[in-house]
Amino acid sequence: LNGAQQSNTASARITLLASDLSTIRIYPNPWRKDKHQGHPVTFDTLPPNSTVKLYTLSGHWIKTLNTATASAEWNLDNDAGDKVASGIYLYVITNDQGQRVRGKVVVIR
Repeated sequence: LNGAQQSNTASARITLLASDLSTIRIYPNPWRKDKHQGHPVTFDTLPPNSTVKLYTLSGHWIKTLNTATASAEWNLDNDAGDKVASGIYLYVITNDQGQRVRGKVVVIR
């Protein structure tokens, strides 16, 4: 072996997924018809298996987005498929550990 030692190098690809809700991005917010027509509201950098629930300001549930990936899109419709009106909508995002974050999305038609 001539006194030389050989070592094998190993490589691995590691993907880190956020398990908490501190890095979530929601865009565009506000959503404006004159600028964003044809584009959904995107909830991005979600932990896997998160749930996004959307409500009116008066607390009526309008839509639930379940996601297995790091992103969910809301096409500005309710659970019946009808387009929502201009206004402020509340969201509650829950990860698979039961942690929650709340916020607002504004829709301007």
